[in-house]
Amino acid sequence: MVKYICCFIILISISESSLSKIDHVKKTVLHGIKKNNVNELFRLKKSKSILSNSDTRELPPSTGKRSVRLDDIVHISHGSNIKKYNLASGSWLPDISTKFGITSFSVDSDGIFIAHGRNLYIYQDTDNRVLLRSSTMVIDEIMLFENYIVLRENRDIYSINKSDGSLIDSITTYNNGTGNIAIRSINKVFGRSRGITPGDIGYLAFDEIGNILDVDDSPYHGEYPAGNAVFESSSDAVVVDAGGVLYNTLDLSYSGNFAGEVEHIQYYGDLPVILRDSKLISFSNTNLETGNYQFSTSPDYFYIYGEDIYVFDNVNSMITVEIIHISLLTPDIPGLPVDANGLAYNIDDIKYDGEKYIYILSREHLSIFIYDLEKQIYVTPISLTNAPLFMAYSQSNNMIYLAYSGGAIKKVNVNSNMETGFANMAGGPCALEMVGEFIYACDLDGSSIARSYTFDLNGNLISESNHNHDLSFHYNWSPHYNKLYYIRDHSSPKDIVWRDIDDFGVLGNAQDSPYHGNSGEFIPPLCISPDGGSVLLGSGYVYNAFTLLEAHYLTNSINGC
Repeated sequence: MVKYICCFIILISISESSLSKIDHVKKTVLHGIKKNNVNELFRLKKSKSILSNSDTRELPPSTGKRSVRLDDIVHISHGSNIKKYNLASGSWLPDISTKFGITSFSVDSDGIFIAHGRNLYIYQDTDNRVLLRSSTMVIDEIMLFENYIVLRENRDIYSINKSDGSLIDSITTYNNGTGNIAIRSINKVFGRSRGITPGDIGYLAFDEIGNILDVDDSPYHGEYPAGNAVFESSSDAVVVDAGGVLYNTLDLSYSGNFAGEVEHIQYYGDLPVILRDSKLISFSNTNLETGNYQFSTSPDYFYIYGEDIYVFDNVNSMITVEIIHISLLTPDIPGLPVDANGLAYNIDDIKYDGEKYIYILSREHLSIFIYDLEKQIYVTPISLTNAPLFMAYSQSNNMIYLAYSGGAIKKVNVNSNMETGFANMAGGPCALEMVGEFIYACDLDGSSIARSYTFDLNGNLISESNHNHDLSFHYNWSPHYNKLYYIRDHSSPKDIVWRDIDDFGVLGNAQDSPYHGNSGEFIPPLCISPDGGSVLLGSGYVYNAFTLLEAHYLTNSINGC
């Protein structure tokens, strides 16, 4: 059963007046700390779920930008100090003062491991440190396992003995160069490549004592949005990268996405909460958005303790800790309905239910206007919270589907006008169409190639594939041959194309015409004859619907059909 974060308080906007209304559930602690101008050489990000205040499990370290959480303590790299914040008491603890610049650090039950340039120390407190290793290069990242440590020095990876710093193994061809995390239970390090094209996610596998067993990357090589860091999920079976894509830790196969970038992620039980720009966003355990909380600035990282979210930010020479209750992550609330009568507006998309109503998308007015053909009047519109790029309508379940810029697809029940999550795509959408009882969508992936998807009406992914032909402004579905027809108008040469989609919604082969490229010939609209045997284009050319050979042509062009 899909679980959702409960929401009790509705926030329409965050302003000075509205902030004063929620002071009883939020407090801000300001601590004056001198800022340091040392260049940030790394961005470590990692997370682990916290179930409740009574959860007594020993948790592995959880890493965010310049921060690591161990149990109830958040450790923050700040200049030459490690700041420590106690989530349980909501207070700062004494600093670990190192007197040297910190290039990277990590924490576990054995101590605080800090790299000062090329030297790696283990600290217990300010006055108790031991030099563990001196390297030939700056230590950029530290990944801790039970018996060994993995260090990244530029592109070189070393595993060393945790007790004495002696070298165990090394590799110099490892391209996973940034945002690495250690998954202890499976003895793997995951990270994103840097300085190479196409970008990819990869892993290094180790044995129990730190010998390198395997190195590999994903099978996609830049097909999905890139990121500069990798995070843990609520299960060691999956990792999440900063591009918002989830990958299986066994073989780095695609496992879903959050329809946008991830700057930091934590879990409320098994429910993801992510930081994206100046917003915290909550998701169901099927990765559909359930609520959000808007900040006035963009925080650096956050951690969940019990029912509270502790949000850290560096502002004006201070570290701020803002504490908000989990219930404040609420769905966006649409504005009041816009009256379309007498209103001059652009028609961004239009759908007909086949019987009575025409649904008209107006992005400018965040509305779907509804025109009643029988009464010849506008009826109450559907108000939206954001402007979708594409709209589709299903007659079988009387549902409108909307695709948004980040890749999220939402559905609106026209009987209740309620908009809810439906599915996510990894990149920005380039199409959304009904194909019989299924939904066809495409997005632009990390390599600017259109990736096609089909979903059932419950939002379950049926199939997906990359296909360069699938990018178009003009689509039309024909049930006669189970083909989606479109004009390839985003690349050269232009052409008319069909794509097979079978009775189960599975994407099949694509075929274009043999003519390739007369731009005056391949222009919209694209119309299908009632018997499904012919396709007519705006140029007046008529094609055989199966072979895409020219059948005949009209003496004039057309504007609609």
